[in-house]
Amino acid sequence: MIKKGKLFISGGGKAEDSFLLDREFVNSLKNKRILYIPIGLERDFIGYEGCYDWINTTLSVHSNYPLNITMWIDLSNKKTNNVQGFDAIYLGGGRNTYKFLQLIYDTKFYDILIDFIDKGGFIYGGSAGAIIMGKNIATVSEENNNNYTCEKGLGFVGNYSLLCHYDSTQDEKIKKYINSYKIPVIALPENSGLVIEENNVLVLGYSKIIIFDLKVNKIFIKPNHTFIL
Repeated sequence: MIKKGKLFISGGGKAEDSFLLDREFVNSLKNKRILYIPIGLERDFIGYEGCYDWINTTLSVHSNYPLNITMWIDLSNKKTNNVQGFDAIYLGGGRNTYKFLQLIYDTKFYDILIDFIDKGGFIYGGSAGAIIMGKNIATVSEENNNNYTCEKGLGFVGNYSLLCHYDSTQDEKIKKYINSYKIPVIALPENSGLVIEENNVLVLGYSKIIIFDLKVNKIFIKPNHTFIL
């Protein structure tokens, strides 16, 4: 669980789905400096340029001033001083959450993220970038098509694991996950997200989010309501 800084966690939808969360995110940035990491996606360099265009278009509509967005597609040899001066780190989505998490650990970027948020920085995660912030990423075990062994998430959301792109057809999968791992789950539909400061959570978006407790009871939290981790 984070003690300083702020987390923005998106359900993984399109720009219109995350509009309210994105607006809150951009308005929270003092210097409008964002480090964007889209490596959860498999792209060549030209493909990553498209990712940059996407984030710039998606976020710039919320600012009266130009955003200063830097994109990294290689985390090798990065140090804590390399992220100094950024208001926020944006962890993008992707089709393989396991690969993304493995890269975070293999490059020791995990330590940089911890230091960054401990110093008051903001982290935004969408889809895969959100799921890795939970306690365990096996909520999307179907993505592990390469026999990755690391399932331990970054643990920024207390004792909870996260699931994005949620709809009710996934309830049985979540039940099996909780029965197996004994970890409660916060399930986010594509058009809702969370803003987290310390252990206080604000639901921000257009739909209810669902907390599945250890007995697999469903607890619905409406937009603009809060709960405690």
